[in-house]
Order: sequence, then C-alpha cells, then structure tokens
Amino acid sequence: MKLGDTFIWFPPEDREEHLYIAVTDPQKNGGNFAAFNLTRSKGGKMALTFRIGQHPFITRYDSDVNFGDAMIFNLAKVQAGIDWGYAVPHQPMNMDLVEQIARKAVGHPAIPEDVEDLIRTEWGF
Repeated sequence: MKLGDTFIWFPPEDREEHLYIAVTDPQKNGGNFAAFNLTRSKGGKMALTFRIGQHPFITRYDSDVNFGDAMIFNLAKVQAGIDWGYAVPHQPMNMDLVEQIARKAVGHPAIPEDVEDLIRTEWGF
C-alpha cells in the first residue's frame, strides 16, 4: 500500500462497502497512513465531490469525501482485513484527486486532529 492506493473496507459489523483512499504514504510513517472514504454526495459548501467515472468505484452516484470519518490506518490492520475478507484492494486514485483531498482536509472542521497533523506533516500544507 502506498500514497493514492485504495481499498474497499466492509467490516463485519457494518458490511456496507466503502472505498478508502490512502492520502499519506505509510512508508514514510512507520506503516501508518491517513485514509478517507467516500459516501453518497449531499454537496454543500464544505464538500469535495467526485463525479461518476472519476474512479472505477464511483459508478452509481456522485460521491463526497467523508472528512468526518477519516482515520489513521496501519498496514498490518489493512492486511489483516484482506486476510479475513473484509478489505479488498482496489484501483489507485488519480494523484490529482488525492491532492485535492489532502488540501481540502487541512482546516476542514470535521477532520480528526491526528489525521490533519499527518497530512500537514507529509504534504507541507
């Protein structure tokens, strides 16, 4: 897993598929990385919306980056999810879109502080 990689995460307690995007590089952070998921678009002033077709996962409806659910993952946790069948690697995200996520995340009122700190450190924003 590296910057821009994606995976579908559907933990046993949820079973709803969510595409997560690695917005920082786990190789630079001891295996930890910031990841954001997508949700059905509601738009709005603070939204970052991706349109159908901007990524192969986005096929049924436009999707917003879910800043409030951003979290720090560890490679070992993701690998365990793959091993147990509740995480599936997916196609990488275009790096321009990854940068848009990182830029919008910094200063966003919904983003967890630890995620914002990791993005600021890596991206230099």
